[in-house]
Amino acid sequence: MNEDTTRILKHGYYASVSYLDELFGKVIQHLKDLDLYDNTIAVLWGGYG
Repeated sequence: MNEDTTRILKHGYYASVSYLDELFGKVIQHLKDLDLYDNTIAVLWGGYG
């Protein structure tokens, strides 16, 4: 794989991780807004499928 392709793939991976982080933050904030945060276990599951 050439350097340009590797850079593009890494960029896409980091962008998707950043987006997931933003969405998970919104879920946590929503749980806090509903006063459910202290009684909730959030599980983030990933795979390489």
